[in-house]
Amino acid sequence: MSPRITSPRITSPGRLQAMLGLVLVLLVPCGVSAALPGTVAILVLKEKGVGTTAQAQPHVDRLMGVIGGLANWEVEGRYLRSRSRAVQYIKEQQPQFALLSLSAFLAMRVEYGLEVLGKVEAFAAGGRRYFFVSRDHDDVGGCRGATVASDHLDDPRFVERVVMRGAFRLAEFEWVRTRRPVQTLKKVMRGEATCALIDDAQYASLATIDGADQLKAVWRSKPLPPMAVVAFRNTTATSRRVMKRYLAAICQGDGAAICEQAGLRSLVAADRSVFAGAVLAYGPS
Repeated sequence: MSPRITSPRITSPGRLQAMLGLVLVLLVPCGVSAALPGTVAILVLKEKGVGTTAQAQPHVDRLMGVIGGLANWEVEGRYLRSRSRAVQYIKEQQPQFALLSLSAFLAMRVEYGLEVLGKVEAFAAGGRRYFFVSRDHDDVGGCRGATVASDHLDDPRFVERVVMRGAFRLAEFEWVRTRRPVQTLKKVMRGEATCALIDDAQYASLATIDGADQLKAVWRSKPLPPMAVVAFRNTTATSRRVMKRYLAAICQGDGAAICEQAGLRSLVAADRSVFAGAVLAYGPS
């Protein structure tokens, strides 16, 4: 008796697609994209940040845990205060996202194809407004042609085009570069500089420094945008959508205390319009 030969059953393309879809649903947890990267790297670059990188990194690590929990990602973050070190980190680790100081965002946006996803509201982070302060003069005219101390001269283009916005030129002053915020203020307090260019964090600290009540603001810049939350060129569209979707939730609920420890008030979804004026003033990178 000849064996019975059974022809293989051919599944239609439509049915095969439906079966594959069911398999994906079963394999991928609810609410998680199948296109998620293995490890998401996030750079936090706060130029002129308070404290050391070693002090800030544990807070950033906890913040990354909140982001990873919301998006179901494996996340690692790196806190840096130096733009040159940030560039090295980008080269070596190729992060997908970053929280950047305004000046760093403006300088790096074209080279790294940065897309704005949101903005960062921080506690006493500085960089939102700048001041000329003086001990002996009542108006900014006394600063022109005189010695001006500042620890904000790492990006002269940012200072002249975005901070001063045409009100002054850097060449109108004799600059004294300082390395620390309080050192800048003390240069003026001791008469070693006629004026100082400081930011809003330094200005707020005047009330806590002995003898700083003798300093007065003789010029104020216009308010500037906050830190930016951005995606790098290599980040997938799916990952960008996921990050933007969860931004507002990061500093809520269990994440509220962690954000506060990291000096963050909130992270909010936003687009490039928030930074349009600063981008226009800074010019092509």
